[in-house]
Order: sequence, then C-alpha cells, then structure tokens
Amino acid sequence: MKAIEFLELMKKDPKNRYRKGELDCCIDELQDYLMGENVYNTTEEQIVKYYDAFL
Repeated sequence: MKAIEFLELMKKDPKNRYRKGELDCCIDELQDYLMGENVYNTTEEQIVKYYDAFL
C-alpha cells in the first residue's frame, strides 16, 4: 500500500506532469495485483523487474 501512496505523491510533483499516464498505469496494475482479481495476470517477478530499474 505504501508503494501506491508513493506513486500518488509522485503524480502531484510538477516535474512528473508528463508521466502521469505511466504513473496511473502503475497504480492501476499494483492495485489489481495487490487488492484486485489480478486481471492483468501480473506476477511478483514482473513487478520486481519493473521497479528494480528505479533503484
């Protein structure tokens, strides 16, 4: 849940105004994986691989 809160904060930062679409997709996918029915069939490995690029 903290990851989703962090992404929501990132959306409010003016420097990320052109990335709001990508951030919305990330939030949607995480919500689906963590709290939804996982309609995107996301795996933990896919999530880790995507977010590891930001470390």
